[in-house]
Amino acid sequence: MNHSVGAINDNSNMWLIGWSKTVGDLRVSHFIGMHALQLLPLLSFYIFKNTKATIVVSILYGLLAVSTLVQALNGKPLITEKKIEELK
Repeated sequence: MNHSVGAINDNSNMWLIGWSKTVGDLRVSHFIGMHALQLLPLLSFYIFKNTKATIVVSILYGLLAVSTLVQALNGKPLITEKKIEELK
């Protein structure tokens, strides 16, 4: 009953959002999926105004949510500490 998968989170979290950099974190896919409920209707109404474009973006958004869920369930973090150091 924890949001960390693969090991106990050692508090090596990303600043501000708190997602783990060492183990899989279920909060990433939860964040993506919950904000889809807000973002997709807004995009559909104000930007796309086209059913086909909305369906395509919804499928891509769903694939992103599923891929982050699978990654977390495999115990892998979204971004590792090595990648963060490379970006600096």
